[in-house]
Amino acid sequence: MYSNFLRRLGSVLCAVAVALWLSAALFVTSAAGGKGSMQLVCMVDNSPVRGMSWSIYNVGTFTDDGKLLFHGEFADYPIYIPDITTSSLQAAATTLENYVAIDEIESLASGVSNQSGIVNFDHLEDGVYLITGERLLSGTKIYNPVPMFLDVKNGKAVTGNVKMTVTDRPFVDNQMYSVLKTWKYGIGGQAAAPFEVEVEIYRDDVLVETVKLNNSNSWRYSWIGDANSEWRCKEVTVSDEYKVVINHTDTQFVIENNRDVLNQTSTTTETSETTTTATITTLSSDVSTSVSSSDTTSDRDTVTNTTTITTVDTSDVLVSTSSSVDTVSSNTTATTVIGGGGKLPQTGQLWWPVPVCGASGIVLFTVGWRLNKKKK
Repeated sequence: MYSNFLRRLGSVLCAVAVALWLSAALFVTSAAGGKGSMQLVCMVDNSPVRGMSWSIYNVGTFTDDGKLLFHGEFADYPIYIPDITTSSLQAAATTLENYVAIDEIESLASGVSNQSGIVNFDHLEDGVYLITGERLLSGTKIYNPVPMFLDVKNGKAVTGNVKMTVTDRPFVDNQMYSVLKTWKYGIGGQAAAPFEVEVEIYRDDVLVETVKLNNSNSWRYSWIGDANSEWRCKEVTVSDEYKVVINHTDTQFVIENNRDVLNQTSTTTETSETTTTATITTLSSDVSTSVSSSDTTSDRDTVTNTTTITTVDTSDVLVSTSSSVDTVSSNTTATTVIGGGGKLPQTGQLWWPVPVCGASGIVLFTVGWRLNKKKK
């Protein structure tokens, strides 16, 4: 009787041990597979934005040394990310979104905000996701979503408060657009820069024109186009030693090439500082746009667009309206004011159950096996 009890106890202990091992294995697999989820919250002034389309792309990972590393079809894009501060990541997200739209890269998943302004994405692998939205026309307003990155980690859920700008619909059929090429050479980088670049201009993601920018045209080009279309610009070929940041408003684009000074060994450089000014008048209003710059060379400049725009930061439900907002510069993000600062939302997962389950399984299996062996 007693021996039968020991044998059954041994069998039970062995079964429990196997269950603990399987639990540990499933725990590790779950964490590694990263079956996480994401919720996007679309709100403006405490009101939900309904019917806005959103898409997500698994574009890369954060490395242990604090860098954003793109992978797959996104790895070849020459995007400049000097650090992982909020401003650098916002500029990188805006630039990558521009490439993704023009190159028609298929999204991993897409969804539309519901009556509460919520979009949910489930069954996501671990990784850094690019979040992009389609502009929404509602009444006399245009809601322009701002792209961003979200980090899904260890199979957990993450929530993103999306950002957008709200502008008035244009009252004219056509208006003036412009593209400006700027440079940041770093140490000795001017020699590596081309004397001319080609820029493609897209209307609603369809190529309509290719232009050449150089010293003779002050590295800029202007055109008159449909005010109700969405325009984009893309540099055709980027010099190997340079990376790109694309900033833009609704009517002006700045393509900035940066030489990665972090990888340079020289510590001295000579620069001359000059200022160039110009004026561009839009067709949609009496607002004039001042163009000014201060850089390390006489033929490279920066755009500052002065216009009327309502900027919405939905992460803090903060709405600010101004008649003079600097919306594009060589060192800041474009089209919106990013508030709050800090790092990307990240999630964690406790790993202590893995060794506990594994060790407990070994102990119980050993005891159970010895009890069965003793009976035999």
